[in-house]
Amino acid sequence: MTIGTNQQVSCFGSHDHNQARRRAAESLPVGYGAAAAILLAALMLPACTGNSRKPLVVPIIIFGVCAAALAVWLAVVSENSCEQVRSSGLWKSILAQLTPAVCLTAAFPAVMGVLGTSYVGSVSVATLVLASSLATPWLSQIVCAPLFTELSDASEESEHASLESRWLSRWPYLAFCSTPIAIAFGVGVGLVLNWNHVAIAALVALCTLNSLFSQSTVVGILQRNYLLWATAWAAYALTLIAFPRIWFMPPVAGLLTQLVYISARRTEFSRPRRTPRILARFSKGALVGGVLWSDKLFFFLRSGPHFQAQFVFLAVLPAIVTYGYYFVRLAPRLDRIVTEMRTTMEKDSVTRSAARLRGLAHQVEATMVQVACVGGILCLSGVVTVSLSVPSVSLLYASMAVASTSFLIITVHLYKLEYVGRVDLMYKFAGAHLVLVAAAILVGAPGSTTYIVASALSAGVAIATAHSALAAWRLPEYALFWRHATQW
Repeated sequence: MTIGTNQQVSCFGSHDHNQARRRAAESLPVGYGAAAAILLAALMLPACTGNSRKPLVVPIIIFGVCAAALAVWLAVVSENSCEQVRSSGLWKSILAQLTPAVCLTAAFPAVMGVLGTSYVGSVSVATLVLASSLATPWLSQIVCAPLFTELSDASEESEHASLESRWLSRWPYLAFCSTPIAIAFGVGVGLVLNWNHVAIAALVALCTLNSLFSQSTVVGILQRNYLLWATAWAAYALTLIAFPRIWFMPPVAGLLTQLVYISARRTEFSRPRRTPRILARFSKGALVGGVLWSDKLFFFLRSGPHFQAQFVFLAVLPAIVTYGYYFVRLAPRLDRIVTEMRTTMEKDSVTRSAARLRGLAHQVEATMVQVACVGGILCLSGVVTVSLSVPSVSLLYASMAVASTSFLIITVHLYKLEYVGRVDLMYKFAGAHLVLVAAAILVGAPGSTTYIVASALSAGVAIATAHSALAAWRLPEYALFWRHATQW
């Protein structure tokens, strides 16, 4: 849906600017305070209930926190959002983004018995697949980062070249360059776990195939073709169920579904192209992707045989749902507003353009608060469910869920810093977070205390990234317009 000029003026016009700024100054502390209270309540809930499942504690906490969250939602998000578009495919798209978690959660229990009795070298196939599953999310962030950047930047380089054609021209070189990274992941994990050379070689092969499979899904993500995305992961899960002992088949099956689609829709043949600054883009994926995904791999390496995979995956689910909600609902809306603003700035007066830019900053602030509140509510819901059903592991689940949600909030802040041109701050904050989390998990004893410490350490990073992102977006003129104009 396109926003008309008159609607933009009413949203971002100068006559509403002072009121919007006052509302933003008042609502931001309330919004982030409510999100912090929700996460703190989720962390404290297992200690309050314990194994006794006290009947009154849970309803009181749920009612109080949800009432506060609802108030913030109505006062901050709904009122601040100038675009009240209700997308009919919103939840369908979010559910499609959950396909990997849903498919793998359903597939692994069905074949775990077979995987546990099959061995590759010194380790069972179940352990091999688990290690690869924990390494792949972070690895995929690294190896896919150049593709996302290159294809997004090249969106206007050739109107007759489809996205599929441009992907095919870049993938061979990127696949070649990303293979050493997959090898490093596999060798590093295998050596830490003291596996023999056969098991390490199998893990290297599986990490490599998973990285290629992840790169093949970039087209579906950029096109927002969630059916294509779901098809890839459904093929992965069904192959795992049908051929559990052939451990390398699932990523191959998923990769083939994407290659068939991409090859059928290409519009031209072009020779392979090299990607500039590929090391810098790999580094960006390692640092920013590591904020949300590195801790799970570190925890697996530290825990060894005591790693409780099912609860770890469940603890990440609230963050994954919020992540999907951000990319399906919030990010496209902001992109659309920025694009329309760039096209209209040439016709508008300086005063009106400045007012709209400040109104855009207000929109960004509301988006960041919305992510924090949605993540907190989903996290609390998961903690309540686990506390009532499996209270013996509720503290571990709560600590991991709160930490993962906090890491997601930091990730969104980093995205906003990159969007507005503060890549230097993005790298610094991401690197600091990675060091702090690695130290907390690898040095401390495995358990809930480790994640509580990691969350506490990353709280400072969350506050710093929020402050820097908000400050940068309150003066976005250079990053959003003049930086592009000076490149002509």
